Amino acid sequence: QQQQQQQQQQMEEPEWLRSYRQNPELLAQEWGEPLVVEEWPQPENDEDDDDDNPRSTTTPYRAKHGWKGRDLIHDRHAPVRILEYYVNYGDGTGLPAGMDNDNNSEDLPQRGGLGTTLTGIVHFTPRAESHKGYCHGGSMCSVLDDVIGW
Repeated sequence: QQQQQQQQQQMEEPEWLRSYRQNPELLAQEWGEPLVVEEWPQPENDEDDDDDNPRSTTTPYRAKHGWKGRDLIHDRHAPVRILEYYVNYGDGTGLPAGMDNDNNSEDLPQRGGLGTTLTGIVHFTPRAESHKGYCHGGSMCSVLDDVIGW
């Protein structure tokens, strides 16, 4: 119970973020729509969730598709965690030939292109610390890797 209280204190949102959450229209206007990927969401009280076994699979999607372990950057137990992403899609210009918005193939992007922006909320826990008071470079690289993948 003490560990849960510490995690809640560590995850307390800053005032600027709370003000965005209280005004969904402003959040959508400035940050865009929530970006959700099936492998990320985790049940709050997952029976298979095992804090003592960091390699346990904690999302049904990941287990169904044969993935082992937890997601490095989206798992609620990660030292650094991307809590959520928002995306403002561009107008579709700049997509490679054959990848325009008129293409209905599920394998190709349906929107995006020039002007697309991605905004995310990242939480660095004390476990992401390198030297006292400094974020570990590997944690920063993990965040950048995830962002660049989108």
